[in-house]
Amino acid sequence: MIPFFGAGNGGGPGCRGHNARSPFCPNVRPGGPAYRLPLAITVLIALAACSSTKRQWQKEGVNAFDTANVESECKFQTGLAKIKGDQAEELVRHCMQAKGFRLN
Repeated sequence: MIPFFGAGNGGGPGCRGHNARSPFCPNVRPGGPAYRLPLAITVLIALAACSSTKRQWQKEGVNAFDTANVESECKFQTGLAKIKGDQAEELVRHCMQAKGFRLN
């Protein structure tokens, strides 16, 4: 019986000597070049996700608690008008801007 590629024979054809370190050989050790690129990509994605911050409403002299109350009031008024989706977000934005708040 012919062995499965890389099974029991130390790798497939051409995976001996200096070619044994090739990322295409099945006996690549962890930490080798075949593992570095996916690890680097994973780390970059994780860092990008952590660095993105949510924009917040701000107004000089108004604390976070009062800002949240004003935003809730704007959202409530939009809900009373039974408006959903992007239009609701736009109305909340206009409501907050009318009360002197700016996104930062």
